[in-house]
Amino acid sequence: MMKAMVVALSLAAGLLVMVAVSLAAPARAQGGLAAPGNVRVVDGANTGEVTVSWDGVDGVAFYRIGWVASDRIAAVQAAGQEWLDAFAFADVANRGQTAHTLTDLAPGMRYAFSIGSIDVRFGAARWSEWAYLTLAEAPTTSCPTDGGGSGGTPAPPTPTPSSTLAPTPTPAPQPTPVGRGTGDYDYDADQDGLIEVFNLAQLNAIRADLDGDGLAPVPGYAAAFPNAMPGMGCPAVGCTGYELAADLDFDTNGNGEADAGDAYWNDGAGWIPIGNKAYKFAADFDGNNHTIANLYINRSNA
Repeated sequence: MMKAMVVALSLAAGLLVMVAVSLAAPARAQGGLAAPGNVRVVDGANTGEVTVSWDGVDGVAFYRIGWVASDRIAAVQAAGQEWLDAFAFADVANRGQTAHTLTDLAPGMRYAFSIGSIDVRFGAARWSEWAYLTLAEAPTTSCPTDGGGSGGTPAPPTPTPSSTLAPTPTPAPQPTPVGRGTGDYDYDADQDGLIEVFNLAQLNAIRADLDGDGLAPVPGYAAAFPNAMPGMGCPAVGCTGYELAADLDFDTNGNGEADAGDAYWNDGAGWIPIGNKAYKFAADFDGNNHTIANLYINRSNA
């Protein structure tokens, strides 16, 4: 199983081949990227389709289009989770566009949308304010944006995602804190020297730690494994790799296909393989009888 998993993660290029632009004046923020402004959202021409638009930002490599449905917020909070566990997003390479169309959303459902500015692939986003829309039940081409000039701003969904808390893609379980300090996470709770991977963000982060020792001083790694105890909680001999602690599914929007609504769509190229000829994945990886489903790669030229 471990060998098969390494092949899937490290070497599987070209497994599957599947195959609106408006320019706006860019803005720049002091000391970093500006958050996209003037976010607008309207129903698309087809049922379950919306078009989100925003003012362009100078220096952006990717725009991160994020959305969350009010019923999903209520469902995850009823299950004792944070509203962020209901949040979905798609990264779109910046080619001058300031609009993006989302499909397969729920007709009649109320959604909140936010746009993030990113200066490097997989970087942290600088998020816009929320924009809200209740999707039409039937196709339309002239539904006004919530907050537009026809009757004021409608009430936001209940509960409302906080505009002061930047959404982050962590829609999967986190380990239970284990002693040795308030809020510290033991990512090797079973003390076998393998760091537990609970979600796709953590699976993605291991590319920064190809030898699996848990020592990767990059922001993205720390964000995927928050509040880690020293040494990730591994035994005195240190960490030697990773193990799955949950089933993972790359179909993050749950529509049954690989598309722009999935978190690791990467503008159609899909998952970035972990490691390469020069820098190989050289750690243990134990699947623990869990599954990684709907892994999508379309990189035949690479």
